Amino acid sequence: MKLKSAEKEERIYEVVLELTQKVGLAGLRISDIAKEADLAHGTLYIYFKNKKELINQLYKKIKSKVSSELLPENIQDYSIKDGMFILWKNYLHYLVNNQQKIHFMTQCGSSNILNEENKSISDSLMKKTNSFFQKGIDLKDIKDVEIELLISIFRGMIENIALQITQKKLDYTPKLIENSFEIYWHGIRK
Repeated sequence: MKLKSAEKEERIYEVVLELTQKVGLAGLRISDIAKEADLAHGTLYIYFKNKKELINQLYKKIKSKVSSELLPENIQDYSIKDGMFILWKNYLHYLVNNQQKIHFMTQCGSSNILNEENKSISDSLMKKTNSFFQKGIDLKDIKDVEIELLISIFRGMIENIALQITQKKLDYTPKLIENSFEIYWHGIRK
């Protein structure tokens, strides 16, 4: 049995991200991944049993890292406004700098390919986020409306701003981050 190489595995992941952006998850084929990664077709099966396992392993890797990058462990220690600003800044930074990963994650989220473990990782991140927003409601710092509404507006604004930045319609500056957050904050504060 051949030994696995961390470099080859990373290359496989890079190719999956590139190809997913070009052809989507449905169009992703093991033979194309092997070809683009410059590996023999059978070599991929040393690393992954099948396409579903490959996608789930990559999703898990990305989602686990995203969780720690977006929401610091000590988020509950911050004031609601400061914590939301950290989350705002981190999420915007991630969206602007990880477009292939975002595309991949979006494709996975709207497919039935994710296993239960990956669904629970997503649920865990949402629980932490919901808990922080609920704390803001409980402390009467933000409006007492559905958390899903607060998060939808949060995500919608940031995702739109990130799109404008990546399309070069807005300059990605600290002032933009501050101004956009203040607009959001003024809309939700109590």
